Amino acid sequence: MLSQIDKEIPYHVLFLLEYQDEVQARISYKEASQTKTDTFKPGVYYHTEWAPVEALFLKLSGLNMDAVYESYIRQIAGERLEADVALDEYDVKEAIDHDIQRQKLQREIAALEKRIQGEKQFNRQVELNAELSGLQDKMGGSNQ
Repeated sequence: MLSQIDKEIPYHVLFLLEYQDEVQARISYKEASQTKTDTFKPGVYYHTEWAPVEALFLKLSGLNMDAVYESYIRQIAGERLEADVALDEYDVKEAIDHDIQRQKLQREIAALEKRIQGEKQFNRQVELNAELSGLQDKMGGSNQ
């Protein structure tokens, strides 16, 4: 539902959801559409945990709206973006790309671990474990 609303609004949007005296901030990195002008395509959504209204704190920083928006993305995404890159050296788009790749690797690792658990043949387990080891090495390298 939020993604549909976000698609229709051609500006940066920060959603603040409130439910039973708690609030959650949600935001996505919007990119200009390659096919249509004046349209933006929301990407991955980041959100805070549900917390009391007075506990949510977002610092307003930046010299223009794009910088403020990127600052909000960094604050809301928290460790998901900070774990990969030093934010001073990379732009938000690059940090988000790293995060997407890391999430994909984590899903692949989880699926492979599940396949290993269900595999009956020892030689196939050895092959799958070698593949898993390669993915885990790749995952360790993406966190630097």
